[in-house]
Amino acid sequence: MIRSRMILLLAMVVSYFSGRLSGQVFEKLESSIFGEGQSGESFESLESEIKTGGIYAGYSFSFTKFHTKDSFEISESEFFSGNQTLVSLENDFRLTPRIWVGARNASGLGFRTSYWNFNESANVYDKVTQFGQSLSAISGPVNYPATISTGTAGDRLTVSSAVKAYTVDLEGTRDTNLGSMQSTLGAGIRFADTSQEMAGRITPGPLGGNNSTVNWSREFQGFGPMVSANGRIPLGNSGFYGLGGANLSILFGEGRFNRFQTFNYLFMPPFSPINVLSQEKDEVSAIYGVRFGLGRQHQTQYGLFFVEANYEGQLWTDLGSPNLTFSGFNSLSASVGFER
Repeated sequence: MIRSRMILLLAMVVSYFSGRLSGQVFEKLESSIFGEGQSGESFESLESEIKTGGIYAGYSFSFTKFHTKDSFEISESEFFSGNQTLVSLENDFRLTPRIWVGARNASGLGFRTSYWNFNESANVYDKVTQFGQSLSAISGPVNYPATISTGTAGDRLTVSSAVKAYTVDLEGTRDTNLGSMQSTLGAGIRFADTSQEMAGRITPGPLGGNNSTVNWSREFQGFGPMVSANGRIPLGNSGFYGLGGANLSILFGEGRFNRFQTFNYLFMPPFSPINVLSQEKDEVSAIYGVRFGLGRQHQTQYGLFFVEANYEGQLWTDLGSPNLTFSGFNSLSASVGFER
């Protein structure tokens, strides 16, 4: 249902902006402004681009890391000292893509669509219980927690988790020049799809008979309004420029979760599995994003090409697995693109 509504809205917005842009001729940039293939351009090329209209596209190679707030999946307890350590699974930087395509007419009005995807697993926790120690896997949201534990030396606890998320944005844009700075304001809709998984398992050792599992998953799909503001300002006539931007979206959609737990102990009859399923329920979430960095442009007879290096941070509400707290993504990106 959510995807069907999203497709309908995307079609309506694309139809609207296609109508606004139809009849506009996207002229080529005048290479005589700087000379073909010359570096060290000022931002006159960008001002010309806004006046004549055109198309643009880009691709980012982003190294992204997932973060959570107050989210723990493992407990390590020491019987003799009384110490308990809460452990969170570690995430590394992973390569994730971002793609954007847009167009503008001679007055600076246009549209832009972009796609971002994250699909990675955390480092697996794998540890053998020592004498005088208890290991536990903690799963599920705070209102439906689930735990499997072992205090038998030689038993092995393994815990894994994964997060998948992607967003699709479609915005109407307005490009203007504020002095030497080129700014782009946008407003439109964003669709987001996220899923989280966590799995824990106790494998019995030579002395143990505990063979228990716990699995937890959560999904959310939603769409809603978004706004954005981006700017580029030249650094002299070097061809380099500083860049920055921010965006905000509020998403309304449907979420569900599932928790499955089994218990098997030596010398005891098997317990019936515990399976908790939720019906789809209305939920709301928000995404805040900021970015800043440095870029360089190069004018050719085929268009304006650019490369950028930037930092990007995203804060997602109600996404922290497994405790449903804040989470976020921070990225170091290298981008390439063109404007014509």
